[in-house]
Amino acid sequence: MTRRQKTRLTLAAALLLLVLGKSLLARCQHQDASGTSKASTVGSSCMTPEERSSFDREALFGSWRDDDGDCRNTRAEILQASSSTKVDGGCSISAGAWHDPYTGDTIRRPKDLDIDHIVPLKEAWLSGAWTWTREERIAFANAPEVLLAVGKSANRAKSDKDPAEWLPPDASYHREYARRWAAIKVEHRLAADPRERATLKRLGVSELPREAPEGCLP
Repeated sequence: MTRRQKTRLTLAAALLLLVLGKSLLARCQHQDASGTSKASTVGSSCMTPEERSSFDREALFGSWRDDDGDCRNTRAEILQASSSTKVDGGCSISAGAWHDPYTGDTIRRPKDLDIDHIVPLKEAWLSGAWTWTREERIAFANAPEVLLAVGKSANRAKSDKDPAEWLPPDASYHREYARRWAAIKVEHRLAADPRERATLKRLGVSELPREAPEGCLP
């Protein structure tokens, strides 16, 4: 083999090694990127867009229950327990007197009342209830400590807003409302977003829920 042939062979081998090296490097980089993406998906603590948009109140949280079998469901039980006078009615409540803490009004007709979930069910869903079983969600929706008899107008103005977005019209109830909101979230391990926590803190709440963006876990 001539010197020229040896030189050509050496250059060809070097070129081949260079091409193979670049190919191997690209493959490794692709595998690293794929692994990182897969790990972030598997370890994600946030809802998917599909989960965020899939809220269906009755399908997820059920309806009022009658746990003690006395023909009065959760709504009727709350009305009976919170009336300042003896209530009338059988399975449903037909008369009584209720103080609406959101407005300070006294309401005497049950049809003018809603049973408010202090932490709205959609808010609970976005704060962590998306990880619960359906039975756990139904139990939450019927838990007495989560419920309050209030006037329809105030409840519907509140809708599914958190304290950073809505507070009761009666300012004297703000601190108690914030305390109860926070206590429910702490008890049920629900998160609060930064603006919500800041509002609760401003209103004097000492034990705050864990912080996380809406739709994510801490």
